[in-house]
Amino acid sequence: MLGYDTSYKLADVHELEDYLAKLHNLFDTDALLQAPTNEDDVVDYYQQSFNGYRHVHSSFGAVHMGFTEDGAFNERDYYGQAKHIAAHIDTLQQAAQPITAVLELASGQGVNSNYLAERYPDVSFTGIDLTPKHLKVAEGFAAKRANLNFVKGNFQDMPFAEASFDVVFEVESICYATNMAKAVAEIYRVLRPGGVAVLFDGFRLTSAKSVSAALKQANELVEAAMTIDAFWELTDWLELVRAQGFTVLQLEDYFEKVLPTLARLQTLARFFIDTPMLRVVLPKVLPPKLLQNAIAGLLMPFTIQAGTQAYYYIVLQKPQLDDA
Repeated sequence: MLGYDTSYKLADVHELEDYLAKLHNLFDTDALLQAPTNEDDVVDYYQQSFNGYRHVHSSFGAVHMGFTEDGAFNERDYYGQAKHIAAHIDTLQQAAQPITAVLELASGQGVNSNYLAERYPDVSFTGIDLTPKHLKVAEGFAAKRANLNFVKGNFQDMPFAEASFDVVFEVESICYATNMAKAVAEIYRVLRPGGVAVLFDGFRLTSAKSVSAALKQANELVEAAMTIDAFWELTDWLELVRAQGFTVLQLEDYFEKVLPTLARLQTLARFFIDTPMLRVVLPKVLPPKLLQNAIAGLLMPFTIQAGTQAYYYIVLQKPQLDDA
């Protein structure tokens, strides 16, 4: 971890236009906004970003936001999503609903599934991911646990039989779906009747339709920098999952929980963007898609605080057979 990473104070919203100007000077933002976002591009993004996530974002391979309960960021916060999944497993087991198989979509380097597999040795955990570097690390975890397995594949077309899993979860990955209806249908298909899908992800809010030009541009650059075509508007996405047949059991805005992580990432991005020597040196030695993470790290606190983008915790349930 880096020594200057200390206070994590968010930049004031009035600084947004100044930082957008700096980003335009440092990056070809027009080209970035027009870049493709297909499956190969997403894999390339994560391949290029691997060392940044591994050595700057998290020392143990987390590639997502942390959940901070006390306002002070700690690297252990990256286990927040896995702890929520554990709570769901406990609740279902206490309700006499046996949990035998859990699936993680776009499982990354396997951090979440490995944490859960250690905690629940009698439950089978499977992760599906497309990125070779991620799978290599994840397979190292799987080699040590009989109840943990990772497969290469796209969660929009999964190699699993119908009704294979009691719980399906994803952490900041369904936003990468190139066909959201197909992705939602696949989750529904592989879940057993009565099973739950737990999602932690980014969305646009209705307020994004009537914002300043600067905020609109910030929204689009956040998404493009992470090789996301666009976050789905939350109301449209909820309509889609309900049409698929899901019941929405839980819907919570986790804005406050992820702010300390966002502040930390913004501090790192500001350090790069505001340091002349780094602006000259780093573009020469780092992969371009790794470096463009600074765009999202810098701008996402602005968009989330302004209420145009949001981070949600969502629980869906597939109906029981007698409810269908």
